[in-house]
Amino acid sequence: MKLLLLFILIIITIILIITICVKNEPFAAGIKTSRNLREKFFKKAIEIFNKHDIQYYVGYGTLLGIIRENRLLKSDDDIDIMVHSNDYDKAYKLLKSYGIPMIYGKNFSHGLVIHGRVEIYKYIIKDNMVIDLWAPNAKYEHSQHFNDIYPLSKKEVLGIQVNIPRSPEKVLERIYSDWKTPTYEKGHKSK
Repeated sequence: MKLLLLFILIIITIILIITICVKNEPFAAGIKTSRNLREKFFKKAIEIFNKHDIQYYVGYGTLLGIIRENRLLKSDDDIDIMVHSNDYDKAYKLLKSYGIPMIYGKNFSHGLVIHGRVEIYKYIIKDNMVIDLWAPNAKYEHSQHFNDIYPLSKKEVLGIQVNIPRSPEKVLERIYSDWKTPTYEKGHKSK
């Protein structure tokens, strides 16, 4: 009987934790979202950032999709937006006020896969480099040359103007090497 009660308490605790993590959001850990739904949230986030003069550009898989396919990749599971450290907190508050699901700050964990959310990456500019701070100890591992990012370029995607790096091909080459060819992992199309 005691084991049964303990088991029930553990199950209730797990349910509460999951509920808190995905509270008021149409996303859940491990559940893929459609590209159309991700594109809806992408457009809304970009419109908000453009309207409020947030210093941002798209990065990682989102940039890859925009450059290679002129839309988000079907195989991607999130939206990657790089936000300058000066605008980082403001960007979070804006997206939260509009109900955009996101990963931000201390909630940012690559261990828990939560599909479909906007991932806000904080970056700084130092030593002629644009440094992504998602991994505080990474130093220059997740960085780009300043002149490959700035001045930012604009690209029309899904009917809206999106900030992209000045030299997106160089940025993608640094991240993915052969970024022009889709890769396959475990039988599934990958980035």
